[in-house]
Amino acid sequence: MKILQFPNGPIESNCYLIETDNALILIDPSVPMSVLPEFKKPMKAIIITHCHYDHISCLDEIREKTKAPVYCHPTEFPAFADVVRNASTFFMMDKKYSVPDHKAEEGDILEIDARTTLRFLHTPGHTLGSICILLSEDKKDIALFTGDTLFQGSAGRTDLGGSPILLKQSLLRLRQLDNSILVYSGHGPNTTIGEEKQNNPFM
Repeated sequence: MKILQFPNGPIESNCYLIETDNALILIDPSVPMSVLPEFKKPMKAIIITHCHYDHISCLDEIREKTKAPVYCHPTEFPAFADVVRNASTFFMMDKKYSVPDHKAEEGDILEIDARTTLRFLHTPGHTLGSICILLSEDKKDIALFTGDTLFQGSAGRTDLGGSPILLKQSLLRLRQLDNSILVYSGHGPNTTIGEEKQNNPFM
């Protein structure tokens, strides 16, 4: 399995491509198709950690090209057609999108192949419908895609439709995960749960 990271723009919004032997998963479609490698396997899903423009800016292009179903927490659904809630006005844009195809709710599991699964964790705070995505291979949790909930040494802002109280609760929940789990954030470099427990003041 491969995990490819594609930062985009001046604030480096990270788009992730998970490649297994049989399928692809795209997390937060913030980069254009021209940046991504040629898809030689079927795209099983496009997953949105939260509906802010810097994380979904290229959703329409990738959705049309791949025909892959889109997953997001249902609390975020209204934001796709709301230029204030999706923060596109914050980026001097007025962009609306069609709602996702599927709900990504707490505890839901998406099977990529016989060895690999994704489990959705509802982690409100940065937005009320923010999720983290726990990647498991051979029933072992190995990586967590945190969107703008958790960064290396920091955590997400809460003034764009979020809640500091809920964010604190979500971060406390993430503290319960195994130290060895790799953390792939919505911005910035990768880290681990153990490193953030030790060095991140928000954890």
